[in-house]
Parts: sequence; C-alpha cells; structure tokens
Amino acid sequence: MKKIKLNSSYLNKLIASNLMLVIGVAIIISMMLVASVGWNVWNMHSDFKTVVSTEFQLQSLSGKIIHLDEVLTMSARMAASTGDLEWEKRYKKFEPELDAAIKKVIQIAPEFQAANAFETDAANLKLVQMEQQAFELVRKNKSQEALNLLNSQNYNTQKQIYANGMIKTTTALNTRIQSNLESYRQRLFLSSLFCIISFPILTLAWLAVFGLVKWYITQRQRAENALYFAKAELEQVNTTLETKVEERTFELEAANVKIVGLNESLNKENIRMKTELDLTRQVQQTILPKQEELAQIKNLDIVGFMQPATEIGGDYYDIISHDGKVKIGIGDVTGHGLESGMLMLMVQTAVRTLLENNETNPQKFLNTLNRAIYNNVQRMESDKNMTLCLLDYDNGKVRVYGQHEEVIIIRRGGLLQRIDTTDLGFAIGLEEEISHLVAYADIQLLPDDVIVLYTDGITEAEDINGALYGLKRLIQVIKQNWHLCAEEIKQAIIQDLWEFIGAKQFLDDVTLVVLKQK
Repeated sequence: MKKIKLNSSYLNKLIASNLMLVIGVAIIISMMLVASVGWNVWNMHSDFKTVVSTEFQLQSLSGKIIHLDEVLTMSARMAASTGDLEWEKRYKKFEPELDAAIKKVIQIAPEFQAANAFETDAANLKLVQMEQQAFELVRKNKSQEALNLLNSQNYNTQKQIYANGMIKTTTALNTRIQSNLESYRQRLFLSSLFCIISFPILTLAWLAVFGLVKWYITQRQRAENALYFAKAELEQVNTTLETKVEERTFELEAANVKIVGLNESLNKENIRMKTELDLTRQVQQTILPKQEELAQIKNLDIVGFMQPATEIGGDYYDIISHDGKVKIGIGDVTGHGLESGMLMLMVQTAVRTLLENNETNPQKFLNTLNRAIYNNVQRMESDKNMTLCLLDYDNGKVRVYGQHEEVIIIRRGGLLQRIDTTDLGFAIGLEEEISHLVAYADIQLLPDDVIVLYTDGITEAEDINGALYGLKRLIQVIKQNWHLCAEEIKQAIIQDLWEFIGAKQFLDDVTLVVLKQK
C-alpha cells in the first residue's frame, strides 16, 4: 500500500508540473493536422471540379460529334433517296453545330488535334465535297446519281477513315478521363488514409491530456460504476427477458397477418390485371377479319393469320371490302404488349375511318393516318412507331404504298417477283408530316398469281441454335405451294415455320396474309 501511494503521489506531481506543456503540444499537433486535412480537401475539390468541368465535357462533345456526323450523312442520303431538298436544309442546320463541337474539343484539349488529324480532316473534307456534290445532283433531278455517289466505295472508304479517326479520338479521351479519375482516386485514397491516421493521433493526444488529469481521480470510480451498472443491467435483463420474448412473438404474429393480407391483395390485383389483358386481347381478336367476310370477296382468294408473342400483340393486319374494292393492310408496331396493342387498335380504327370517308389518294391516306397516330403517340409520351403497308385491290389491279417488309409475288408457274417498300413510305408515328415520302407501285394480277404479306416475326424467327428462318426459306415454301389455294399456302408456311423453330419460343408476333387471284 505504501508503494502505491508513493507512485500515485509522484504521478500527480508529474502531471501538475507538465500539464501546460502537454496541452500546448496537443494544440500544436491538432492545428497542424487540421491544416493538412483542409489543404488536402481543397486540392481534392479542385481536382474534382477539373474532372467534371473538362473531362466529362470532352466525353459529351465526342458523343455529340459522332451523332451529328451521322445526322449529316443520313440527311444527304435521304435527300438522294427522296429527291426532297428539305433534307439539305437539315444538313446545313446541323453542319455548323458539328464544326462548333469539333472546335470546342480542340479548345479544351488541343493535344487531341495532332492525333489522327491529317487523315481525319482529309476524309472529312472529301465527305463534305461528295455530300455537297450529291445535293447539287438532287437539285438537277439526278437523285439516282446522288444516291450512287453516297453509296460508292470511295464515299464508304472516306466514311470509314473518318469513323476510325473519331474512334481513336474517343479512345484517347476515355483514356485521359480514366487516367485523371485514377489520379483522383489515388489522391482521395491518400487523403482518406491521412485522415484515418490523423484522427487517432488527435484522439490520442487529447486523450492523453484529459486522461492524465482524470486518470487517478476517476479510475476507481469508473470501476465501481461499471460494476454497479453491470449488476443492475443483468438484473434488468433477467427480469424483462420473458416479457420481451412475448412482445417479439406478438409483433411477429401481427407482421405475419399483414403479410398474408398483402399477398391476398396482390393476388386480387394480379387477377384483375390478367382479366383486363384478356379483355384487350379478345378485343384485338374480335376486330380481325372474319373468314365469312373474306369468302364474300369476288375474284380473290384471301386468308390471314396472326399469333402474338404475348397476351397482346403489336402486329396489325386488316382486310376490308368497300364499294367493290378491297383494302389490305399489314404493319408491325415496335415492341409488343399493352402499349403496342393500343397503337395497333388506333391504326385499325384510323384506316377504317378514312376508308368510310372515301379517301383513295395514297399520299393523303397515309399522311392523315400518320398525323392522327403521331399526335396520339406524343400525347401518350410514348416512343412507339410502326411500319405499315397498304394494298388497294380493284379487279386484278393492286396498288402498293407504305413502308414495311418486301411484298412477295409468285406468278403462275412459280415465277418470283419482289417489291421493296423502303421507298414507298415512312414509319408511322415517327414524324408529323410524311406526305412527301409516300410513293406507290402498281401490280397487275393474272389468274393464279399469289401475293404474300408478312411481318418480321416470321423471317426473324429463330431455331434452338439461333439460326433465322429467313426470307429465302419463306419464298421457297411459297414457290413450292403456289398452285394450292390461299388457305393451303398459309398452312404450308405456318407448318414449315413451326417445324423450323421446334421447341424454341416465339420472341415476336407472327402475322401472315395470303391472297390469290381467281
């Protein structure tokens, strides 16, 4: 006991004689560490602003340059394809934006100008010259020459050189961003490590100050208090353990009741939604042409088939006999499901309405239908659009207009004829005005001639190995069965398609229309 008292007395004297020194040293250390942490935080903030304001801006500009280059190329090709010089205005509208974006990149990061600059600039100048030449040819009504120029080997070569230069520039930009981000991460790591190290040092310094002052006085009191509270806590735990178990059991039972209720509500909601989807699907199926309607069409043997990939399909087809003439339509809405099915019903209603109003002009018919669908799609805030091809049949004469898949014609004896509808229209619901993009092709059917319309759900169907059914196989099946009636030709196509896909499920809606001149 005497030894302990001597040591305690010596410790108290040591604390009293050096207390101010210990506090002063602790304050100096604290100020140095706080200043260092502040300096690191400020540097990290500056680095982060640099990465955000410069590097990500470069990445955004790089993507904009690639996008605008594709816009200019598409404008030139559309002008050549359609002969419409409105595309030249669009070209001239976006050309300054592309130049401004390139100059902005050079201003922010001049080091990228040297990389691939000679080849890329030369290719760009040649591309611009050829595109200007194409516009000049369009103005001279030489659209085909303009289109050939823009699809030439020289144009595609320069386009590839320019694209490679932009890819290298984009890669360099990404490398720079990653390098700066990695540098930022390293500095962040070092700063965090410094803070982690500094905090214990500060804590230890001040704990040393206060601990030395209070240690002798409070040590025994802390031990007694700890023992007292530990004893009290143990008694309280023993007293309330059973009560807590009962409370937890009651809470679990209440939670279980809520979960059961939620499951019941979810099941009811699922049933309600399934009922609504079934009703919509039934409506879709109800408005499809009936076989008895098709049988009344004179001089034409015609059948249709549609199988959606989900409860509600996005494919469209209709066959309407009106005033001795027949309107045949087929289309494919992007995607499938409820929203695509709604758009299909809108198109069906619009076609029948225009037909009842005796609209026969292809440009007016498709443009009016497109505006109605476009405005509805905008109101729905949807990104849906669709391909649509219409056929007007009148006593063996067929007029085809609208953009969709190829129209397959098998003449008597198995002779193949194909009509590419790419230049006969434009996607419905994508642009507000398409009358200037609508054209038509006329066909004269002779007895036993066959026309087949289809959606890409057939040609893009896959087998278990991922191979596509393809247009070539579809044409082969039609040529082998052209001499049969329309229903038998349809059955032959569907049967061959089923055999091809085997156990593989359909990924897209399947629609088919077969008509044969009697």
